[in-house]
Order: sequence, then structure tokens, then C-alpha cells
Amino acid sequence: MCYAYQVAGKNAKKRANVNKRIYDTGVKENRLEVGDAVLVQKVGLKGRNKLADRWERDPYVIVDIPDPAVTVFQIRLESGKGPLRMVHRNFILPFISVPSDEEDPTPITPQPDDDLGPGRP
Repeated sequence: MCYAYQVAGKNAKKRANVNKRIYDTGVKENRLEVGDAVLVQKVGLKGRNKLADRWERDPYVIVDIPDPAVTVFQIRLESGKGPLRMVHRNFILPFISVPSDEEDPTPITPQPDDDLGPGRP
């Protein structure tokens, strides 16, 4: 019985190493630093959420990285309200900016062309 456990353990370790190598080939590293803005994934969605928004609406800021070797970040709402949260890297998405409601872009109005060509009114 002990021999069977040893063989099974060796095979499981080999397979885990192969799976890690395959997974690591597809990973794209994106370094996050203190002060970076991120979005947090909603967890615990109930019911049918095929088309649901999977990211929280309010942006967060990375406040601290307790251990650089571990992919866990301490975040807080960008507004500064609310408690600190510890979130794993798999549940955050870096982003550059969010359009604000305060910005009112000037609408672009088409200008009439003076020269429309022959036969055009």
C-alpha cells in the first residue's frame, strides 16, 4: 500500500509540473504598483448572469502590496471611503481612466459643404 501511495504521489507531482508549465506559457504578466487604479470583479453573482457586468462600477486604488512574492493586494475605493480590502490578483483588472459625468464633450456638428458638385442642390 505504501508503494502505491509513493507512485501515485510521484505521478501527481509530475503532472502538476506539466500543468504549471502549460499554464505559465499563456500568462501575460502585468505589474501592478502602489497607486495604480484597478477594477474589482464582482463575486457571488446569483442566478443567470450571462450578460451581467462582472466588474464593480467604482474604481479602486492599490494601497499596499504586503508581500511582493504573493499576488495579493490591499485596495481602497478611489474616493477614499470604505474599508481596506485584500484582493487576489485574479480578481482585479488594471485600467487607465474612467469617463466621468462631469466632462461634457462638445458635440461635433457637421458643417455644410459649399461645393457639393454639379447637379447637387
